[in-house]
Amino acid sequence: MKTDNKFKVLKMMAIVLFIVFIISIIALILGDFFAANIDVIGIRIAVLIVSFASFGSSTLFSLLVYTHNKTVSTINDDSNQRAELFRELQ
Repeated sequence: MKTDNKFKVLKMMAIVLFIVFIISIIALILGDFFAANIDVIGIRIAVLIVSFASFGSSTLFSLLVYTHNKTVSTINDDSNQRAELFRELQ
């Protein structure tokens, strides 16, 4: 059950990353239109690429921290339950 939830979050993250990637690729393809109207297209494309990379890495890092916290919380709950059982035995 928990692995299904993890895969659900990973699928959601992959979909969002794919959408952001497609938007940045569309902006890159429309570069000729932007270059005709705006002279600083190189800076804008660089910002798109860096923002996509930043978004992806921060999302992945947040997901890793979240899964680690869930794991630590589960371990702590298990340890507390074992300690309570041990106290009852004494």
